[in-house]
Amino acid sequence: MCADAEIVVLRGYAPITPPACRDRIVLDATDFAVGGAAELYRRDGGWWIVWAPPQRGVRPWANTP
Repeated sequence: MCADAEIVVLRGYAPITPPACRDRIVLDATDFAVGGAAELYRRDGGWWIVWAPPQRGVRPWANTP
């Protein structure tokens, strides 16, 4: 899974990250439970991740972190 990918997104929880994923960005259910939605941008040869809660502002239908 990590051999050909720079970023791996998992629906479930990944309590153990395999050694092949050591140099990869791995986002799992824990990350999304804390950060919500994420936008990923390529920047200066790397990846920049912007999580939704700081950007979304105050909305009655969204929980405040």
